[in-house]
Amino acid sequence: MSASQPGPAGDQNRKSKWGGWIRIVVSFSLLALLFSRIDAGQLVSVLKNARVEIVAVVLLLEIALRLFVAFRWRVLLKKTHPSFGFPDAVRVTFVANFLGQFLPGWVGIEAVRIYGMAKRTLDFAGSFTSVFMDRVFGMLSILVVACAGLYFAPEGLHPDIKILVWGILLLAIVSITVLFHPVTRQITEAVLPAGVMRLIGSKLGKLYTSVDEYKAWPATLVWSLLLATLFQVFRILVAYTAAIAIGVNPPILEFAALFPIVMLLVLLPISIAGLGIREVSFVYFYSTFGVMDEVSALAVSIVIFLSGLISTLPGAYFYGRKRQPAP
Repeated sequence: MSASQPGPAGDQNRKSKWGGWIRIVVSFSLLALLFSRIDAGQLVSVLKNARVEIVAVVLLLEIALRLFVAFRWRVLLKKTHPSFGFPDAVRVTFVANFLGQFLPGWVGIEAVRIYGMAKRTLDFAGSFTSVFMDRVFGMLSILVVACAGLYFAPEGLHPDIKILVWGILLLAIVSITVLFHPVTRQITEAVLPAGVMRLIGSKLGKLYTSVDEYKAWPATLVWSLLLATLFQVFRILVAYTAAIAIGVNPPILEFAALFPIVMLLVLLPISIAGLGIREVSFVYFYSTFGVMDEVSALAVSIVIFLSGLISTLPGAYFYGRKRQPAP
């Protein structure tokens, strides 16, 4: 049965296409709305006058962030997959971030990471679990930093935003607890039809076994969460350096407090890799609370986006090198 014919595969394909088009529409609609309010000439002038040497520092910091992600992932894997070394993690991380620019959302990036590690280790369940755990720690760290930042947030920040951040953190903790609780496994196995269990039972067992491996290493889990939190602080430093590059020196506490909130909004799966949401959120939050004017906030967002995009190019090198035929 082809994807264009009726059936589950065809329905899924159509939903995926519609989802892709919706994200494109959302991203470009938000950008169009934003640029209708911004003086384009002033924006170009701000970007042209950016200090090239500091922009270069931003780019180097973005590359360092990718290396940090690989190191964080490697720490998580050290006990369970010692043969998957730091160079492997670096290569897969850069390739995933590069290919992720052409795939729908961060799910595409994580799928490439899972595939890249599984091809190296021949352990799909372990690869999936490690990437999933790394993503969980990443989400928790954003929430932790966002909640900490609320203490330093500018006065006038809407109470609903604070409730939303704390609510998401609570929901995340409850969801993770439920997901990894043994009772959840029993319910899953009891609810799934016998035919489905015959097909996926062994794979589900391998996944549970892989998850249980991490329970045996609590120090590794704590260390991974601390590294993920440090990573979020590093991201704030990169963003603040981008602000300095365009000639503004915003108050560091207010800047740092608002940045995780912006990053939470960017995670919403309704745009192309956060495009549009990131720019609108930067402009709204930083200009509303007087941290930066609208043009400067948008310029900072653009510098971060472009430097992040360029920092994935080593992934093109690793990907091309891997695909070259052996002499």
